[in-house]
Amino acid sequence: MNNEYRMNKRSYRLAWWTQAIPNFILCVATFLLFLTSWHSVNERKKEREEMMKPYVAARICKAGEDYYLGLLNFGGSPAYDVKVSYEPDIFKSFSMKRLNHKDQSFLHVAHKSIFDLPEKPGPFEVAIEYKDKLGNAYDDRVVLDLKDARFNTDMHILLAIREIGKTLSHISKSLPESAK
Repeated sequence: MNNEYRMNKRSYRLAWWTQAIPNFILCVATFLLFLTSWHSVNERKKEREEMMKPYVAARICKAGEDYYLGLLNFGGSPAYDVKVSYEPDIFKSFSMKRLNHKDQSFLHVAHKSIFDLPEKPGPFEVAIEYKDKLGNAYDDRVVLDLKDARFNTDMHILLAIREIGKTLSHISKSLPESAK
């Protein structure tokens, strides 16, 4: 009986080890798979957040004799509480409540006569502060120079449309009430 007990004990230990080792390897592999999946999900979440946040850029545009600061939101969501300031403070700072994604906003900053000044303005820094829909604040800075301004067809068209609107408004005001 003692021999038989030893034999059963030995075969039991052998059976236990042959099951325990593969189970342990399977547990480790499952844990590593979980970590890899968790890391992948977090990376995708960060990428999605980066794609959905607003990115506001600035550039100088020229239409006729006027210069405009063009703001473009090329991010995936609207920018809120947009504030623009200049360093040195040669132009008036401004703010807007919302700049939708893929929208452009052109703001008049200078007339050609600014180059007739004794001290011509050189490069200046534009500070753009804005928030996303969750309230996260962003602060972008870009250095621009009026001498590098390019003629912008989009802005020229927008200004022409604005002038057409003003003209139509003026015409409608000048018409008698019976003609309206």
